[in-house]
This record gives sequence, structure tokens and C-alpha cells, in this order.
Amino acid sequence: MNKNIFICALTTLTLAACSSDDDAPSTPPAAERRLTVVVNETPFVSADGGEAKERMETRGSVITTSTLNSFYMNYGENRYTIKKVNQKWTTTPNTWPTGVEYNKQIIFNAYTNGTYYSNGNYLSFTAEENAGSTSDLLVAESLATSYNDAKGQVNLTFSHACAAIQFTVEITNTLFSQLGGNLTVNEIVLKNVVKQGDYNFSTKLWKPSSTITDYTLFTGNLFVTTDPQSISSSPLFVIPQTLDESASFEITYNTGKTTTISLKDVKWEAGHQYKMNIRLGTQQIQTGS
Repeated sequence: MNKNIFICALTTLTLAACSSDDDAPSTPPAAERRLTVVVNETPFVSADGGEAKERMETRGSVITTSTLNSFYMNYGENRYTIKKVNQKWTTTPNTWPTGVEYNKQIIFNAYTNGTYYSNGNYLSFTAEENAGSTSDLLVAESLATSYNDAKGQVNLTFSHACAAIQFTVEITNTLFSQLGGNLTVNEIVLKNVVKQGDYNFSTKLWKPSSTITDYTLFTGNLFVTTDPQSISSSPLFVIPQTLDESASFEITYNTGKTTTISLKDVKWEAGHQYKMNIRLGTQQIQTGS
């Protein structure tokens, strides 16, 4: 009798185990798991390390959370195109990368322009040569997990990967007295600046190339006074770098004379906003926030 009771109990346990397996929720494949993004942005900081007093949100060339309309995102060779539609972010494709296991953490890299290379995990970026059309560059990295209950959410906080520079020019009181008035400048050129570099997502560092360019900051007739005045309304976005002895400002006057001011050892860091004031009559460049 005891033997029969044992057999019945074993049968009951076996049936219960089978029933539990049958009722367990199945894990959907990556191709069926929805992927969404949430976007934030870290603003430029001033050259002295504090938050920039002017975020330049009114400048069309500076990208902020409110002006960002599209970007790209990669997981290895898997590339996503993200666009804002009716103030909501849409992803193409809108599912997790094929082969990514459920409940596994992976790293996504996002960027607004440039060419991404998964072999090396870096972004190749070239700044425009026309100072009036240079583009801001935002980058982000996110560690995300493919959960059903989190709806595959990827949280991205973008940072400004370039340096943003605004320029002003003035003359000293001494030069004003010598000239008997203001000075007319016809052209201001920023010479021998590296225009291309590779941004490494893993180290958050830039590797500038040896490719250099000149930026024409102003052409026309600029009446320079003893008060600093802006050369352009929008900032110049450049690859972060330390300038060498070949870098300079070249200023041409309406008399045909040209002045060259060295920029050796001037340093521009990623995510920083600089205001550079050219003081004619002293060969001095003031850099500040």
C-alpha cells in the first residue's frame, strides 16, 4: 500500500512540473522587442569651467535638445536612424539588434553626423571649411538592457564633442590715437587649424589628424573701434586641439597691409565655449568665456 501511494505522489509532481513549464511566459526574440529612445543634452560650458552664460540656443547652428531633429545610433554594425516626428522620437528599425539575448546589457553609440566605425568604436568627423556653415557635433553612449517591461528604452545624454568659438575684435586706445580714428579691416582669416579627427567612444578622447584648413571669419569692411565687436553672429565649431606654431590670425586692412598674430599653444577642449578677442595694436589674443 505504501508503494502505491509513492507512485501516485511521483506522478502528481511530474504533472505539476509539466504544467509549470507550459504556463511559463516565452521570451520574445530580439526582432520582436521594441526599442525606444529618450534624449537629453549636456550644454556647452565656458572656458573657465562654469556653465556658459549664453547657451547660444538662438543660434541655428548650435544643437540643443529642442533643436535636435535627427541622429544615428550604432550597436556594432547595427545602425539606427532616429528622427523626431510630432515631437516624438521614432527609430528605424524599431526593434533590438538581432542576436542580442533577452536581459543582456549592451552599449549603444549615438552621433549627429560623421562616419562611425565599429572596428575601433570611433567616429570620423570633418569640420566644414566655411566658417559660416560649420556644424555642431553631439555624441552619446548608453548602456541599455533589453527588458520587455522597460519597452527596450535607451537613455541618451548627448554631449558637445567639438569646441565652439566666437570672435571679437578691437583696437587699443594707443592705436586709435596714432591713427586718429577707427581702423578698417577687410579680412580676418584663422589659419592652419586641424579640420578632421577621430572621436573614440570608449575613451571619450579625440585623435586629431594632420589635415589642416583656413577659416575665413570675415570679409568686407569692418570698422574696428576700441570696443570689442563680434566678427560673426554664429560660433565656429572646431576639432578639439592644441594649436602649433603654424596657427595664426591673419588680418588684412583696407590699406593692403596684413598683420599675423600667432596662436601657438592655444588649446580648445571638447564641450567648451570660447570667446576670443583680437586686440589690434598689441599682438594680443584674449581668450575667455
